[in-house]
Amino acid sequence: MTEDRPAKYDADTDRMSFVTRRKLDTGDDYQDFLVELNTAIPMSYAFKKNSAAWSYHDDKGVWSLELGSDGVIADGGLDKTEMLRNSEYETHGIAMWTVWFPVGLLLLVSKRYAKKHWMSMHVLHALLGFGTLIVTIIFALNVTDWDPMGSLHNMFGSICVILAILGSLSGMVTSGTMRFYNGDKPWSEKERVTRIAKIHRYAGYLMLLVGNVTIGSGIGHYFGDILDGDNRKAFGPLSLITFCVLVAMFEAIYRIRNKYALGQIPSPVPETKGGDCAEFTTQLVDL
Repeated sequence: MTEDRPAKYDADTDRMSFVTRRKLDTGDDYQDFLVELNTAIPMSYAFKKNSAAWSYHDDKGVWSLELGSDGVIADGGLDKTEMLRNSEYETHGIAMWTVWFPVGLLLLVSKRYAKKHWMSMHVLHALLGFGTLIVTIIFALNVTDWDPMGSLHNMFGSICVILAILGSLSGMVTSGTMRFYNGDKPWSEKERVTRIAKIHRYAGYLMLLVGNVTIGSGIGHYFGDILDGDNRKAFGPLSLITFCVLVAMFEAIYRIRNKYALGQIPSPVPETKGGDCAEFTTQLVDL
């Protein structure tokens, strides 16, 4: 409970002072914290900059203290970063990084770089896609507090959720279309299957890119803002760069392998009959 005296703000030191009093043990175990003697106690504060009036804060922080049995108050010596950690945010971050970095790479590999085992990779791709969508929605709603535009990371997260839903829907449409397509002429003339597959493909590329940008912004937000400038915020751009480099490597290997494989196919040589060249056509096979 704050004493009935005005708080004082010192503009020179940017400090505000006030006095509060309370019992060490209020008897309310549900709402009040028990202040133990000779024990380091984590504390938090929040204030309104450039004002001593009681109003909604725009800055906050933590510190620790230890109240001795002799009545002397000393610094508690607790680690500031450990006090600022948020287990809910960390669980959210680990889950999101898992489904968008390693699982995201598996989504790409299963459909583009492992076509030799088409059916098994198709099933794996579908399962991983649905898993990514479910985890993304659950863990996004778990920490947004219904404020999807509250920060840059929240904004990217909202876009990522929308793209994940659209990506899953386009994947289901693609899979269903391929299942019911049997080479009938109305479909084959317009190549609808190919067009639908391309929509899902490019939507998937965009989804993976935005997902990993969101992960990078989340890492930067947690370590930079929540943990107040922790150096590990550099892992944000590092994660994004690593993902892009791995995708570029996979794509380069894929294209080089295909180019080499096509180079082993002998070029067709036209037969001559009576001095005339016979006509022929070449058909490229998608590897």
